[in-house]
Amino acid sequence: MMNHALRKWLVTLGTAVSLLVVVGATGAPATAEPRGTSQPLLAAQTQGTKGRYIIGLSNSFFGNATRVEMEKIVEAEAKQPPWNRMVKKLIIMNAGNDVAAQIANIDTMISEHVNAILIDAASPSGLNGAIAAAHARGIVVVGYDNVPSSPFAVNVEEPMVQYSTEGMDWLAKTLHGKGNIVVIRGVAGTYDDTLEAKGIANVLKQYPGLHVLNTSFGNWDEADAETVMSGLLSSFPNINGVYTEGGEMGGVLQAFAKAGRKFVPTTGGSLNGTNELWEKDISKGLVGWAVTPDVWQSAYAFNTALKILSGKRVPRVVIAPLVTMTNATVRKYTSTRYPGDMYLDVGDPAVGVNLTPAEVVSQPAP
Repeated sequence: MMNHALRKWLVTLGTAVSLLVVVGATGAPATAEPRGTSQPLLAAQTQGTKGRYIIGLSNSFFGNATRVEMEKIVEAEAKQPPWNRMVKKLIIMNAGNDVAAQIANIDTMISEHVNAILIDAASPSGLNGAIAAAHARGIVVVGYDNVPSSPFAVNVEEPMVQYSTEGMDWLAKTLHGKGNIVVIRGVAGTYDDTLEAKGIANVLKQYPGLHVLNTSFGNWDEADAETVMSGLLSSFPNINGVYTEGGEMGGVLQAFAKAGRKFVPTTGGSLNGTNELWEKDISKGLVGWAVTPDVWQSAYAFNTALKILSGKRVPRVVIAPLVTMTNATVRKYTSTRYPGDMYLDVGDPAVGVNLTPAEVVSQPAP
């Protein structure tokens, strides 16, 4: 791990290098771009080397099957042409939801001379010093899922505010704008959860007849959500609807079934096992809405990093598409051939990710 003095020097150097690059490209001084602009990354900011690359993946939270799947997706994508001819080594490190540990992992990757680092960040801003240090060494940084705010990172993002806005709006309209609901959010403090919370709040302002009885965190995890929902069912006899952000939906459905309670309109994410429960429970009155998270965005980030290393220009922010489902379409994303805690939507040919569920499950556990 780099000491504080060295990191401070690298951060300063990184800023200076970026300014020089922009001057060389435009003929006039400029400051680093704020995150969120669409100006292409300058090819001169990459290392400019050709050949086989070492790619690092720095993951934060590792407490649910989705993060495991996202890593397997990168491993599977690295074996696809043309990427398999470009990658010498893939290094994956998990820090937990611990900013200091993730900084240490990034420092280790820098010391191992990686060419690019993919980051699922524990904090939007907490990694920015380490990212600047990587940038100063010519390392390409691409964020995905929970992305960093650093101007030195290209980010692959889902439209999370849109996701939560559409989900909560569906729930509000299904309940005709009135009733008691509970909200089960994801991992506290993460970028995605923060964005989703904005969408939730924006919609609730439009429906004063909706009353939020409780807001809890389910860590996008089925087991955690079942525990939370079981407690809520014990505390509130009059729940009319449930909003969840993602992998919690299956736990919610199981909690209702075990408590012998009538299903209420529920939102969430489309895990394979959740979809199986959902299909079965439609006959019992369940009405649902869900998003299939772009778990393949990790592969999209991987591809983006290699494109940059190859000298191609890419936008600062790459937006992945949003795919939603209802009672009428849930069957499309359900199969007994694959694990229940897996998302089956593992690719999108439109963005160059052509993986199949079979290719993903065949990868060894991280």
